[in-house]
Amino acid sequence: MRFIFGLIVGAALTVGVAYLGDTMIGSASAKPLVNWDVVGQATGKVTTLATEQWNKYVK
Repeated sequence: MRFIFGLIVGAALTVGVAYLGDTMIGSASAKPLVNWDVVGQATGKVTTLATEQWNKYVK
């Protein structure tokens, strides 16, 4: 359980730091580190897959 919690916290910290880095870029010509549209699409796919698997497990 602690391992899974550690993975979740580590992923959240990584995404959080990348987001902060992208939002604090001072120059308009600087490229962001992350394409946040792609992250949103991937998050939606993972959420859908997790929901489907959870529903199979619960039923």
